[in-house]
Amino acid sequence: MGGVGDIKGSDLKPLRKLGEGAFAVVEEAVYTPPSWEGQDRTPSGKPIAPRRVAVKRLKPAIIDHEGDLESFINEIALLRKLANRRIVEYIGVGSSDLSSEEAKRKSMFLVQEFMDGGTLKKLVSRQMLDMSRHIYSFDDAFRWAVHVAEGLEYLHTSRPVVIHRDLKLENILLKGTDPHMSEAKIADFGLVAIVRPRDRALHEKLEASDAAQLQRQQSVSRSTFMRMMSSRKQLAMSPQEAWDESFKVNQLARMRTLPPQQLSGRTGSYMYMAPEMYRQEAYTEKVDVFSYGVIIFEVCAISIAGTEEEIESYAAKVSRGYRPPLPAAWPEALRRLIAACWEQDPALRPSMAAVKEALARMQAEGVPAEMQKLAIQPMCQCAIC
Repeated sequence: MGGVGDIKGSDLKPLRKLGEGAFAVVEEAVYTPPSWEGQDRTPSGKPIAPRRVAVKRLKPAIIDHEGDLESFINEIALLRKLANRRIVEYIGVGSSDLSSEEAKRKSMFLVQEFMDGGTLKKLVSRQMLDMSRHIYSFDDAFRWAVHVAEGLEYLHTSRPVVIHRDLKLENILLKGTDPHMSEAKIADFGLVAIVRPRDRALHEKLEASDAAQLQRQQSVSRSTFMRMMSSRKQLAMSPQEAWDESFKVNQLARMRTLPPQQLSGRTGSYMYMAPEMYRQEAYTEKVDVFSYGVIIFEVCAISIAGTEEEIESYAAKVSRGYRPPLPAAWPEALRRLIAACWEQDPALRPSMAAVKEALARMQAEGVPAEMQKLAIQPMCQCAIC
């Protein structure tokens, strides 16, 4: 478990906006830990030096929506527990306005490591616009592919299983401004699903429990969180611990009402959506494998899959079996790997461990160098053809 704990808004010096989505704004800032108070130190006891960080805040209009606030709380609690070099590092959480409980709620923020290389989508877009030079090589593409595969393997083999559900180029961030030296990490866990191992006997036992009690557990949300926040002094509970507790109770309620491994419904971006998710059928972590295949295709084809990321008609076409054509000139091993990730039947898609092995074999056999020799041109950006 990483992070330094609660962070004061006064310890952050905003620098610039990094990006803005439908739900949140992310900005670059300098975080100066209050090391003179002995709160933030390395394991060796040395004060933690100021560092550039990324600060994520929900938009005020969004944070008033109970479901979105709960998702943000869950994301924070999960990130505290993830510890893998292929996941963007969690640093801490806090509120910038402590004048009232309402102000605390509306000024919540999440602090993570600053990824100075930006998003993988931005880099692929730059390469598409300037094919006269190699902004990134296929050695780089395969290195990033391995990094993302390692991160997904960590998530999918965790207990409980973590399904990202929104893998796309925008959510793969690069550490390092030189593409030839950069590392790729997975970011944005706002749509994550956590699935406990199969336990049919336990599930049936829980199904028979008192319905009223289940309803009370399911109702834990913003009101519970606010009560935890208001009483945290008496309980010696930090905002971070309160979010964790709210997260645990909400997850327990979900686990008690849903059969294990039974997830359904559409979540994420249409251009990366697995067929079973679009059809709102039960799905597993293999939806991430499908999305991963799209990412590898885009990076190697030097093409963004569609001029619009939310084209439902394209996702419908994919759900019926359509896939973008794989260039015949590509090495057969790469074509097989992407096709396997895109299998219509999720049970036939490989595990991320198998994907890693396939990538390692291709690297050893010189596939990236073979790709580099090809006269690669950006593929059609149309999401329909």
